[in-house]
Amino acid sequence: MLKILLVDDDAGSLRGLALALKMLKHSCDAFCNPLDAWESFKNVSYDVVLTDICMPGLNGIQLGNRIKQLRSDACILYMSGQLSGTVAEKLLNKGKPVCLIRKPIEFNELRAVLNRTIIQDNAEGVKNGSRV
Repeated sequence: MLKILLVDDDAGSLRGLALALKMLKHSCDAFCNPLDAWESFKNVSYDVVLTDICMPGLNGIQLGNRIKQLRSDACILYMSGQLSGTVAEKLLNKGKPVCLIRKPIEFNELRAVLNRTIIQDNAEGVKNGSRV
């Protein structure tokens, strides 16, 4: 089970994703406001951040940058209904692998992405000696 920080300014999408995560046996804290999510991230240990990219005020890329400054090993999954080349370029130009998920997210796709995240995290933990 993963502890997930979920951020999406669309309340309907947020509710649907939170329900899907619950069905997948993960726990999540869901926020419509990225600034509230940022405050939560500073105080709670999350395994994964799943954030929309296009949000007013603090967008998902800016939120991800803040999170990485605080915790460089944070796992951030970005989602958007508008995955233009420009958005993807901005993320990929950061020099690190990025997971971009197109909205609306299919249930099986969400499960597959999270399963890959768990497998990667376990592999990195074994490689670094922190897991048996």
